[in-house]
Amino acid sequence: MIFPDGCCYRRAALATLDQHQKHGYSAYTSASYGNIRAAVSAGLGIGVLPASALAEDHTILGKKEGFPALPVVELMMVQASQKRATQQLADFLKLSAAMKSQSISTP
Repeated sequence: MIFPDGCCYRRAALATLDQHQKHGYSAYTSASYGNIRAAVSAGLGIGVLPASALAEDHTILGKKEGFPALPVVELMMVQASQKRATQQLADFLKLSAAMKSQSISTP
């Protein structure tokens, strides 16, 4: 379960797996967090998701399971307009990200 070409999560995950001589295949590709989450939850395979997109039934695979740690991926929001609707969306995204990061606990 992986995001399509061009995605920073895909690029980081594949580069890390290559560095550790871990290879697999893409059974399912989607640009949607929801679709990747659903596929992982359904047991169709493993996937790479940001911590903020993990579902309660997901398990983080790490060294104990034979997987290398993935690098931190930073996303940046660029606001090109000061229009009211654009500012409201930017404020909502900032608040949502802050709330999500407070509720995340990873091993």
